[in-house]
Amino acid sequence: EPGGYASPEGIGRANKFSTKITEHLGVAFDWLYHELSSEERDTIVHSLDWRIEHILNHFSWLKEGEINRRGIAVAGTSHAWENITWTLTGAMAVAEHSEVAREFVELVLHYLVGVGSGFAQDEGWNEGVSYSPWKFGSLVAASVYATMTIPELHLERNPFYRGLGEFFLYQIPVGAIRPAWGDAGYQYRYPELGQHAYRRKLAYFTGDGRLLRAREEW
Repeated sequence: EPGGYASPEGIGRANKFSTKITEHLGVAFDWLYHELSSEERDTIVHSLDWRIEHILNHFSWLKEGEINRRGIAVAGTSHAWENITWTLTGAMAVAEHSEVAREFVELVLHYLVGVGSGFAQDEGWNEGVSYSPWKFGSLVAASVYATMTIPELHLERNPFYRGLGEFFLYQIPVGAIRPAWGDAGYQYRYPELGQHAYRRKLAYFTGDGRLLRAREEW
């Protein structure tokens, strides 16, 4: 329910990772559509509708009716940016059923095509072995879902993805556990898990086999 632990970022006592339920609900709605009853479909659509509405109008884009200065329209702030990538999947899944989902999809697809990411190599991606790969993994997942859903976008042709994949091969080489920059993460497996979050998907997305080899080496 609104205000509960699984509410989107900023509503209740949830941390940002609870927003990923929007992504997972979208995947489930798409894959299990014919297995769900009409009542179950309506429940998921309703849940996604208010989650998407919050991220669009009260957190990542707008706040109190105006552009949120800490949102993606102004800066690549961590939670606001990650939340649009996690929310896009749910929005694409119910775009035929929800007006706010359609508005959100159009906004974020334009963002992916026109901006790609609010972070730059010398700034947001220089956050070490923990934050950087996880944020990039969120972008890669959203881009793959968007390409599967709307193949005519041809996002895989954008050299931005291949370039960032190459950047991470050098920034976080195989076996790097505690580099002397950025947020290193407090769990020993953070470096390994961060690479698994995106390397295989990005390898097939761009055709860069070096990423797949690096994942296997990790």
